[in-house]
Amino acid sequence: MKKITTILLCIIIITAACKPKYMSTRQKTQLLNKMGWLHGMWVTQASTFMLVETWKKVNDTVFKGSSIMIMANDTVLNEKMSIETNKYNVLFKSQNLMDVNSNTATFTLSKLTAKKIIFSNPSGKLETKISYVETAPGVMNIFIEGSGKPVESFSLHNLIK
Repeated sequence: MKKITTILLCIIIITAACKPKYMSTRQKTQLLNKMGWLHGMWVTQASTFMLVETWKKVNDTVFKGSSIMIMANDTVLNEKMSIETNKYNVLFKSQNLMDVNSNTATFTLSKLTAKKIIFSNPSGKLETKISYVETAPGVMNIFIEGSGKPVESFSLHNLIK
């Protein structure tokens, strides 16, 4: 009888320890406040393309954004994005507006420092990791990694805060 009680107690403890922890509203707000430098209109222009990415803080737990790339007077990328929270995580969501059949890609916050935001989705079809790195005030790099493809990187400047 003692063995059964001990085993049941161990199972209960392990089960309780493995449950994901809810994030409080305060924790969610603190995390998104740490991403405040992302707010604004970010632009890069090269000889072959122009990329504009905008981010706006909607409230304490949601950022909304968009990304548009133009090459040779043709829009080749048009995405709507968000950074939002659920009970357990901070999520980056992106939807390709140029493909009506595309699903929303969802990434989970995997690292956050004062100058670096990294979202991961190891099972992503195209992209598996998206990183935003503030390299100087008003300057950031975006790194997009995918399974089997080279890392894409873009250096952008903040035009409007």
